[in-house]
Amino acid sequence: MKDIADFFMLLYLLIVGFFKLIIFFFGLFVLPFYIWKHYDDLKRRSADMAFMARKQGLKFEQAFDRKMSRKLRFLRKVRGSRHYAINVMSGKFEGHSVTMFEYHFQRYFNCKVHEYSKWIEHNYVSYFVLDLEKDFPELSVKKEQPGSKIAARIADAIGRGDIDFESHEFSEQFDVRGTSKKFAYDFCNSQMMEYLLSRRIIPIEVERTALAVSSDGGLRRVDIKPNVEHLVRLRELMPDYLFST
Repeated sequence: MKDIADFFMLLYLLIVGFFKLIIFFFGLFVLPFYIWKHYDDLKRRSADMAFMARKQGLKFEQAFDRKMSRKLRFLRKVRGSRHYAINVMSGKFEGHSVTMFEYHFQRYFNCKVHEYSKWIEHNYVSYFVLDLEKDFPELSVKKEQPGSKIAARIADAIGRGDIDFESHEFSEQFDVRGTSKKFAYDFCNSQMMEYLLSRRIIPIEVERTALAVSSDGGLRRVDIKPNVEHLVRLRELMPDYLFST
């Protein structure tokens, strides 16, 4: 009986080893194609972005910018590895200095082929940034995420909860957090709340001189002008006294 069990165990190990060998050689052939396709997609996207930049009268840079998170610290909230900005467009729009770019990050997830398999998932977030020409406290405005009341109370107790507003509808739909409640109330004034409630919720970040909005996925031709116009409108709804002091 022991000899039979040993035979079947050896047979099992041989079969598993054979399939792992097939997967290994399959990976050797597929990986170069996958890398080529990824960089070919980048090349095609960059050519499209360059055309859009010229059409809007903006400067275009395709180069990988790995230091963008030093300039815009809110980018550090993006999870993953191999962070860099690509297809950076910058210039003037309706008298405001604007910058837009694709922010890349990658994540790994396990394949179900066998226990050692992993796959790389490339992700992009599009950012649109307007220069406010003055430093402001950090502020983020995003969609309210449903969570437990206990977790919310704990966050409130340690000063990390979201900021509530007189508008119950706005507080229900938006999660507002920042280092200054006064600035949060100034920024999310009645006109701003009315405007944001009338639109699809897009994450907003304010950090020093930067006012930014973001959307999942790479830059698309149809998205550029509406998002930049949205950015300019946000700037217009900020009270003048914020810039006079």
